[in-house]
Amino acid sequence: MIDVSSDKYKNIKIDKIAGIESRGFLFGMPLAVKMEIPFVPVREKGKLLDKTV
Repeated sequence: MIDVSSDKYKNIKIDKIAGIESRGFLFGMPLAVKMEIPFVPVREKGKLLDKTV
């Protein structure tokens, strides 16, 4: 799935990938690594360890 997704979007300029909660982390992180772009984890308020923005 990561290979198919990265091939599909390889000609589109993507600045970062944001992954929402656990499933978004599982698919977003390897896709961001493969595409060599930053990954931004997104969680509900209060679930992060530090101050949220």
